[in-house]
Amino acid sequence: MKKLVTLDWDDSTNRFFEDAKMLGVVAPLNDYYFIWHVNALLGYRFRAIPEATIQLLKKKSVQKKQKAMDFFFSVFEYNMPGYALQHLIYHNQNKGEPLLPDYKHIDFIWLMKGDFEYDEDASELVHALKNISGVQLVTEIPIDKVRKKEHLVL
Repeated sequence: MKKLVTLDWDDSTNRFFEDAKMLGVVAPLNDYYFIWHVNALLGYRFRAIPEATIQLLKKKSVQKKQKAMDFFFSVFEYNMPGYALQHLIYHNQNKGEPLLPDYKHIDFIWLMKGDFEYDEDASELVHALKNISGVQLVTEIPIDKVRKKEHLVL
């Protein structure tokens, strides 16, 4: 007799977001251009993670006569040397479709996971990001308010 194994998304998602904070960045820039500026300005070394590219399928709509389409969202990672701190940047837009529908006006999602002094580190990061040409807004996103946060789980 076969056993069925079910994945508990809630538990997996909650563990992924333990000790995490999230920022939203409004910057209508190409992802590689934004990452290049972040690396140059902050001295970080973000790299694309091709195997972590997020693929979402949007179902077709009979009323709007739309076909089903795949949307791909790039993910970039930087691990701070000497710290248990991981930075992930998700491109929240692809062909006008957002990865997080509740935050469709946000272009990039910046997730910080691990040990850090959030108030100090985040305020410095927010200030530095606002100095990038093309960045219009940087805001904190409360993780508990994000409805489709499982889209961010790698």
